[in-house]
Amino acid sequence: GSPPMLTPNPSSRTQPEVEMKIELPDSTRFIQLAEVTAKTGVARSTMYELIAKGEFPQQMKIRRRVYWVEAEIVAWMEEHMNGSRVPKRGKG
Repeated sequence: GSPPMLTPNPSSRTQPEVEMKIELPDSTRFIQLAEVTAKTGVARSTMYELIAKGEFPQQMKIRRRVYWVEAEIVAWMEEHMNGSRVPKRGKG
């Protein structure tokens, strides 16, 4: 007999349409690990521990590279700066 014909399986390529509208600032871009660690000062191992606990923005994989959304990193930094400041004690 003849060899079986390979035809693409349409169900494996078609995923349900999920409408996601995300408002992104003009400055939003993807950044890689080296820039995330340089920007935050958080060590790679600590960062992945925080991600596992849900306490740091989740990374995403595009092809074989890992990226973070810069705006999410900046927001995380702002949240931690605002939340961890200890008010100075005044006299009296």
